Amino acid sequence: MAALGYMELLLGPLPKDVKGPMLSWVRGTMTALRMGAPQDVAAKAENLAGRIIPVVTADTADAEVAVAHGLDYIPRTAWPVLALQTVNSTLPELTVTRAADRRYFYVSSPIEAATVWLYVE
Repeated sequence: MAALGYMELLLGPLPKDVKGPMLSWVRGTMTALRMGAPQDVAAKAENLAGRIIPVVTADTADAEVAVAHGLDYIPRTAWPVLALQTVNSTLPELTVTRAADRRYFYVSSPIEAATVWLYVE
């Protein structure tokens, strides 16, 4: 079952005067979630909690890069974002080299000086 359909199912038992407005809110929220587009600098996602951050891998293969994430908390995940308006945009292999902290996350890549965008949350 789709996430929206499941949410609507959960609201089914509510009284009609409550269910109608709640269904409108759920449909509006679930269909309007947007990550946003990659920028030249880190940018907050449009209406999600994380940020889209450009990362440039080290000039030396497999060397660690510390990337400032700009979040108010220690991030738990990073998802690659392929910039579809950028010709030759790639998703280089990344490895987490140590746990993220309040200021940075740490990655390495066998690909030298490659740019990739990550959604970090």
